[in-house]
Amino acid sequence: MKAFLYNKFKIIAVFITACIISLFLAEGIFYIIPKKNNFRNAFELSKFESDNPNINTLNQSDWYPKFRSSSILGYEKIPNSSPEANSYGMTGREYKIKKEKDVFRILVLGDSITEFDWYVRSLENMLNNNSQMGYKFELWNAGVCGYEVNQYANYLKFKGMQYNPDMVIVGLCLNDFNIRGTLITYKDKEGFVGYYYSGYGLQRILPINNFFFRRLYFYRFLYVTLDNFLMKADKEKFIDERIRTGTTCLREIKNLCNSHNIQLLAAIFPYLKPVEEYDPEEYKNMLQVLRGLGIDFIDFHSFFPKDKESLERLRNFKDDYVHPSKEGHEIAAKALFDYLRRNKFKSSR
Repeated sequence: MKAFLYNKFKIIAVFITACIISLFLAEGIFYIIPKKNNFRNAFELSKFESDNPNINTLNQSDWYPKFRSSSILGYEKIPNSSPEANSYGMTGREYKIKKEKDVFRILVLGDSITEFDWYVRSLENMLNNNSQMGYKFELWNAGVCGYEVNQYANYLKFKGMQYNPDMVIVGLCLNDFNIRGTLITYKDKEGFVGYYYSGYGLQRILPINNFFFRRLYFYRFLYVTLDNFLMKADKEKFIDERIRTGTTCLREIKNLCNSHNIQLLAAIFPYLKPVEEYDPEEYKNMLQVLRGLGIDFIDFHSFFPKDKESLERLRNFKDDYVHPSKEGHEIAAKALFDYLRRNKFKSSR
């Protein structure tokens, strides 16, 4: 038995040693290549550094939640950084992670529309004020300004599942599929903070390790090459980039929910201007992806007014056609409530 364990240990030790030597050799190749070589230049650290986006721009107002770098999400709220941010780094009410038997927990993903918390909190009040629903409802608001569908998927995968939701609602803005697949640097006033891939390839499987990315040519080469390979293999299936990103990320959300018996609902927020003034592909692509994946969804276009003047009155700011006023959020909350009331809640726990 001792001889067997010794031989097994020796094999493992030899394997680890071979991997370390291979890593040093691979890294050494980049230092042998002349500095002016295009191949080496492509993986210089400076190629992946940028002053924009800058976390400081998200941390300007004292009343607004503060943000920090995240290799998984790019940036995330700092817990308890404002009256609106709770200890989970979410917006609004805070609940204990351990769920009581009569509780139906809904995790809401989204961008700044969701982060306002108006439709989320209004929906929670409607649900809890209706005695026929049969549950006490908790709505956990994970909306963060600027997030897109890839960040919704990463949030659910790496953070959201620990909160044990019974349902996930994804609040979709029409531009959520317009993702730039780039490696970027997040900086604060002291300089470097961290790298984050804003796309939908390797990042969905293995977030960047900042320590290795900063120090090793070979790691940068391997990460970028594998990421490009995954994106290229996926890209062949789709003509429109936005359909590809939307499909990839929403499919991952759906698969996560299905594997844990979690109900899933998407909610499409319209731009607050007539449909004929939209990018004709944005809205069409989002509907196509949701239908193609078989994800239940509510399209708030059916509930918001159609004429230009009425839509402009529902804007939270005069020239902002993305963010609805409180009245617009109430319309969305009522539509969601009616949808949920028509569906029988089944406890997945």
